[in-house]
Amino acid sequence: MKVEDILKNLNIPYVIGPTKNVSYGMVGINCPYCQDSSNHLGIFPNKKWSCWKCKRTGHLFTLLQTLIKIEYQDYRVLIDSPKKWDIDIQTTIRNMLTKPIPPKIEEPLVFPIPKEAKPIPRNPPWNLLTEWLEKRKFTTDNCILWGAKYADSGYYNSRLILPILDINKKLVGFQAKDLTEKGNVPYDQPKDFKIKSHLYGLWRASKRVIVVEGVLDVWRIGGGAVASFGKGLSKEQRNLLYTNVKEIILAWDGDAIVEAEKEARWWKGIGFPIKVIRLPKEFDPDKFVLQEGRKKWNELLEKS
Repeated sequence: MKVEDILKNLNIPYVIGPTKNVSYGMVGINCPYCQDSSNHLGIFPNKKWSCWKCKRTGHLFTLLQTLIKIEYQDYRVLIDSPKKWDIDIQTTIRNMLTKPIPPKIEEPLVFPIPKEAKPIPRNPPWNLLTEWLEKRKFTTDNCILWGAKYADSGYYNSRLILPILDINKKLVGFQAKDLTEKGNVPYDQPKDFKIKSHLYGLWRASKRVIVVEGVLDVWRIGGGAVASFGKGLSKEQRNLLYTNVKEIILAWDGDAIVEAEKEARWWKGIGFPIKVIRLPKEFDPDKFVLQEGRKKWNELLEKS
């Protein structure tokens, strides 16, 4: 497999030489080490690479480790290497990708909304849902906008059902919020649903996104926000952001600043625009906007 096919499969932007900084027969990308945006890191057909600016060189495996934090197990699957764990890395690289990666034929699992979950009318009767909405300063308009439903029976009794859509607006699963706020599991989802493979609200976001931890943070902030379902981004979530947005603003809870700065360093390492909002330790975006107001939130955005 050619270098450009490998990069395309991994959603890594590239150019094919000859260009201003890339010689004939080579593929160029932005160097993740010197953070320059002129596609001056060239990858040879034999999978070795060299940056003409910072003078670093190496093999494709080390480059992919830096770009996408690929694990060795995943790397072996990618290159269809032998099963032995003691194989020499450089020998592997010299023989890598002799066979194309077989296409994935399995369809992704979809977890439908529970049948007991009912659509929320604009003016519902007074019940646990309306009491919770009033307490949290949300409205039924928020529920309708995001397609939320309410379950008053069954396994998800007393929970707000929050549909999760992919980038093409197709349902992939859901999360269920405990409205009693007394259960051991504040947020629940189907057992086999890989929720960290998705970003809530990405289908509504623009090229500049604010990444928050929870769904209700997205509701409070509005357009442009996506939820990562907790602090930290998975490989799948990083890939979704890398391929669909142009700028990231991390706005995780105030007690996750260490995790946010660590994540920001990773993105800066590949030359991707990213900023971090520093919330007071006791705040999340939902609580901050509710108590401090939209004006102060906008000031935090400007200071990120």
